[in-house]
Amino acid sequence: TWLAQYDPAKVFDPSGTGYEEDVARLYIQRYVLAVLHYSLGGDEWGRGLTFLSGKNECDWYLPLTASSGRRVDFGAMCNKDGHVVRIWIPRNNGLSGTIPDEIGHLPSLFSLALPHGKIHGTLPKTIGDLAELRELSLTNNQIEGTVPEGYKRLRNLEVLALDDNKLSGDPLPVLHDMRKLSYLYLENNQFIGNMRNFNPSRHDFLRHLDLSSNKFNGVAPPELFSHPMLEVLDLHDNSIWGGIGIDVFGDSHSQKLKYVALHKNVLHGLIPSKISNLTALEFLDIRDNKFGGTLPESIGTMDKLGSLYLGNNDFIVGEIPRFLETMTSLTELSLKNLGYSGTIHSSLGLLENLQVLDLDGNSLTGEIPSSLGNLTKLIILMLHRNDLSGSVPESFANLINLEVLLLNDNKLTGDLNFMCPKGGGATEGNNDGDQDKIDVFLADCAGENKEVECEESCCTMCCADYMENGVISKCYGKPFEITNNPNWEHRYSRRVFLFDM
Repeated sequence: TWLAQYDPAKVFDPSGTGYEEDVARLYIQRYVLAVLHYSLGGDEWGRGLTFLSGKNECDWYLPLTASSGRRVDFGAMCNKDGHVVRIWIPRNNGLSGTIPDEIGHLPSLFSLALPHGKIHGTLPKTIGDLAELRELSLTNNQIEGTVPEGYKRLRNLEVLALDDNKLSGDPLPVLHDMRKLSYLYLENNQFIGNMRNFNPSRHDFLRHLDLSSNKFNGVAPPELFSHPMLEVLDLHDNSIWGGIGIDVFGDSHSQKLKYVALHKNVLHGLIPSKISNLTALEFLDIRDNKFGGTLPESIGTMDKLGSLYLGNNDFIVGEIPRFLETMTSLTELSLKNLGYSGTIHSSLGLLENLQVLDLDGNSLTGEIPSSLGNLTKLIILMLHRNDLSGSVPESFANLINLEVLLLNDNKLTGDLNFMCPKGGGATEGNNDGDQDKIDVFLADCAGENKEVECEESCCTMCCADYMENGVISKCYGKPFEITNNPNWEHRYSRRVFLFDM
């Protein structure tokens, strides 16, 4: 109706007139873009992108600043022949409704990006007809149903981002013939499927693979760990089982893997010493599995590793491994619930780049070494649920970046009020110490038999590691989870620290 009655350009309808096919094709693409606008709530878009204007449809775009900070033309873009090749709508632009089947009538389209909206319904089968499509990004919407089998025909697809929707079914067979895939994001859906149906050898160009937070099962293909191009491997929060074979990393030191997240699965067995062959690795999270044996000392040679999460496994442990103390590249270290005993070695204070140190839920004894006060970049320090004793070192006043400090469920003594405000005093030009409080500060300062002194204006919660009048402290024995979940998306990563009380 809009095209026939309200289009300011009064474009001539060539149907039934014998005009050349290309003229008809240009008319159809204007029609398709108008349908797309109405189907996705275009009247409510934050930025209209000049859709439905009297301009040529190849000019229905606006240069805007993307989340990366660079200027990008959002809207519809055409090639030199006037055929629509790209449709990019900016994130959080008010997208709603369903993707129309008419989208399949843009045969030259190579990139379709409709992210971060409220698009619902199912994936149009007609997208499978877009033989030139190289990028399909529908991330962060409310799309349901399965991935149509016809998407097998998208043999030129390089980027497939269907993450953060409500999709289900088994998508792995559909991926079989997408030999050019470089970036695959299917995380945070309800997908099922056996990992044996994913063959890495059919995806020579794969750089990012994120299947996390779904219901995939089976054994992860060992070839993923030695893939010559893969940089990001995120399989966390599935039901993937099996082990990591001794020879899975081979003898090569040329692997490109930077990020490996396998946590929250049912993986078991040993961590191979050859894991150190992943010389580019920056992030490794294997917590919440059933890995056993001893940690290989070769991990200590991985000089690019910044984040290491090992907690909640079945490793054979004694004291905290000394090789960890030489890993000065570490920014995050979690040894939660591993059963380590002995003291916290003072040499941990040499890890001056640490932002997160989680030693929660072990059997550590003795005093907290004053050298931890040298870790001035710390944001989160979790020492709770141990058997630590003595007073908290005054050097902790140096930890001016702390946002979370958990000391509860220990045998500590003394006065902790020197910690508030951060740095032991109000910041220059600011007399309001509350503005520099530690956001989450827990200690055993509750009850008549409190173990430490900490005023309400300093500690955010006072705990007790015993029963007071028959009532158990609400923070007694609670693990308190830190969630560091970098989400990898098309050509960028965003890292978010969340603390779950």
